[in-house]
Amino acid sequence: MSVSFSKKNIIAIAMSGGVDSSTVAAIMLSEGYEVFGLTMNFHKSAQNDIEDSAKICKILGISHFVVDFKNEFHEKVIKTFRTYYENGMTPNPCALCNRYIKIGLLVKEAIDKGANFLATGHYVKRTETSLLSEATNKSKDQSYFLALAKKENLKRMMFPLGDMKSKNETREIAQKYGLHNFEKKESQDMCFAHDESYFPENIGEIIHIRTGEILGKHSGIHNYTIGQRKGLSVSYKNPLYVIRIDCKRNSILVGEKELLNRKNFVIRKINWIIEKEQEFKIHVKLRSSCKKTLAKVQKLDNSSANVELLENTDTPVANGQICAMYDGECVVGGGIIWEE
Repeated sequence: MSVSFSKKNIIAIAMSGGVDSSTVAAIMLSEGYEVFGLTMNFHKSAQNDIEDSAKICKILGISHFVVDFKNEFHEKVIKTFRTYYENGMTPNPCALCNRYIKIGLLVKEAIDKGANFLATGHYVKRTETSLLSEATNKSKDQSYFLALAKKENLKRMMFPLGDMKSKNETREIAQKYGLHNFEKKESQDMCFAHDESYFPENIGEIIHIRTGEILGKHSGIHNYTIGQRKGLSVSYKNPLYVIRIDCKRNSILVGEKELLNRKNFVIRKINWIIEKEQEFKIHVKLRSSCKKTLAKVQKLDNSSANVELLENTDTPVANGQICAMYDGECVVGGGIIWEE
């Protein structure tokens, strides 16, 4: 672990039924902490997670509690998810869920139940000098998704998997402690993706942004994001990408790749983990899987700022996504990408 904690601390484990959180529970227990499990019931597909978490807690001999956050999840995540898409934006529901539910509400629940800290299976680090830093294994790093987590909540967090060199290392530890789910596959979808249909089918036009040509039909603007190339189902002499989503006209505007070269944008609802001066240079990530890009940030106020990219990037700037800011491996904060 990157930072030391007193063994007198009581640790709540955020348990999802997966191998990561299960391994965290086993590690913390083996290190001498008093441990109990917390599993959230916050969407219709959560029952399997609850049952798997209960089995792991029984194997480890620790208490297990289920907390119901369905109403809060609907208000803070689902409604925002729908609103952003309806306004031509591309939301990041995992980052919102981490801020409000998986970290926000669950930290409070952990403290209310007598814990000093909440430990999770996120692949990130907390160090002596940073509340949130990238994991050792950069291919598994999840710091981007935690960039909106409040500083006061991160102070109550532990991330035991941050120093793992690979997922196989986590699985080996789980197997060592006799956890039956050590080979359980990772979920790649949004946890609520199959619960229901969140948008009605709303067919509209796919239009070339320069020529105005109608090239085809789309099945709903929520199925598209800025920079998307695959799945457009239109024929053209050049490769086409989604350049803009016009929600008022219910249209998808497409064009050549050079039209994606957006260098300036605004970020709003900024979460500062480390306070910064009025204007500064920093590296930013515009999607979880993209490389960091050098940028200049100028505050408009404490919750919004102008961002100017100082390097070329292959990552399209998409309204609604998270712009996470990094000083080396340390996360400074993050905000939501907005219109220019």
